[in-house]
Amino acid sequence: MLTKSREHLYRKHTLPKFTCHRCCEPFEVEEDLQLHARAPTPCQIREPEPIDGFTQDQEKRLRSRKKKPGEELTEPEKWRAMYRILFPDVAEDDIPSPCEYPSCTADIA
Repeated sequence: MLTKSREHLYRKHTLPKFTCHRCCEPFEVEEDLQLHARAPTPCQIREPEPIDGFTQDQEKRLRSRKKKPGEELTEPEKWRAMYRILFPDVAEDDIPSPCEYPSCTADIA
């Protein structure tokens, strides 16, 4: 189940890799951002809008497969570790069970 959850996260919730610091326009390719930045007419300065998703640093930590020798995490432990990366301010006792919302698991695929 966690593998499908991770795949869903990477497909649907990763923030754009490149964003214009003036107009907050997202770009998937750095070259497009560079072309945008060098356009003869500068873009308008806009305030960034909150975007749901996770950062490149969080993605790197999620994709990390480092384990200590002899350490094999259970599925619930893996879930909690993943949840803590995505929501670092949530208290341990407030982390929901991955099975708590069965209607959501159909949407993961």
